[in-house]
Amino acid sequence: MNKLTLLAAATLFSLPALAGTENHFTKSVSVDYFQSSNDFTAEWNGQSNEITNDSTGVAAKFNWEYISGGSFFLGYQYESFDIGLYDDLNNPLHSFILGGGKEWVLENKLAPYIQGTFSFGFMSIDDSFYDTDSANALGGKVGVGLGYYIANGWRANIGLDAQYRSWSPIEIAFIDDIEISETSIIWSVGIKKKF
Repeated sequence: MNKLTLLAAATLFSLPALAGTENHFTKSVSVDYFQSSNDFTAEWNGQSNEITNDSTGVAAKFNWEYISGGSFFLGYQYESFDIGLYDDLNNPLHSFILGGGKEWVLENKLAPYIQGTFSFGFMSIDDSFYDTDSANALGGKVGVGLGYYIANGWRANIGLDAQYRSWSPIEIAFIDDIEISETSIIWSVGIKKKF
């Protein structure tokens, strides 16, 4: 949890610096499709288990972008895992995201960028097996990417992110708590439209 706290604090404190001090900004919407390689560690009663469970998803964001190239955004993310995290239901993870970034638009319309994101997600689980009907996940990620401005404010992009998430402890019979943490490498492609 300490890693997550540090990552979230760094992301949130960097938003004003990333955005810059310019008053003029534009708005945009963006949609990204991503594939994620996730390594989970589950710990309970002094034991631990590690599994790899890949996922795919879509993130939609509303962005505020300053002349300086800095930006911040709010959004929603839908994520589906290859196998059930907690049970056979294998429900998706729904997340709200907040983040910031900075891009540098070059003369050839290429636009390298950096970004950081903080997320809060929830997933429905089988409450006949666990003490609750949902699990929550707090996450933070940092990444780099390359965009290309096609025309009229449209930008296509590819990106690479590193993520850490901590899932809420879940109780089950004969086990006090199952604590799950996750590290991920995420590839994404997307499109953004300024207006």
